[in-house]
Amino acid sequence: LATGAMRTLANLPRTGTDLLYFDVADSRIVAGASGAVWLIEEGGDIRPLVSGLHSAPTPSLSRDGERVALTFRDDDGLFHLEEFRLETGEAKRLTTTSWWMNHAHFSPHDESWIGYCHEGPCEEVMDRVWG
Repeated sequence: LATGAMRTLANLPRTGTDLLYFDVADSRIVAGASGAVWLIEEGGDIRPLVSGLHSAPTPSLSRDGERVALTFRDDDGLFHLEEFRLETGEAKRLTTTSWWMNHAHFSPHDESWIGYCHEGPCEEVMDRVWG
């Protein structure tokens, strides 16, 4: 920021309609693009954590950069909240809904809580925030 110089951190595959969602913790970045979640490590190493999703997911990293929270719609039409442990590669399904679940994030005050939202028209969806 002091110099205003730019540097490329990663080149991710993206379609023209993709939005890029990302989170940063410690020396890691997770990004959702082209139906996948990508892990970008210090030094520019990139690997997919999850692929084949129906949309660009919005991943969230825990403060220590060891866990990723993610919501996505599966082939069954249901929406799932999962937590991925980067060290072991273990995925744990935390909940499933029939409605559009999005924007999972670790609580900054207590990371045993993961918040997420019930998407849709705000005039109609009264139970917007979940945990």
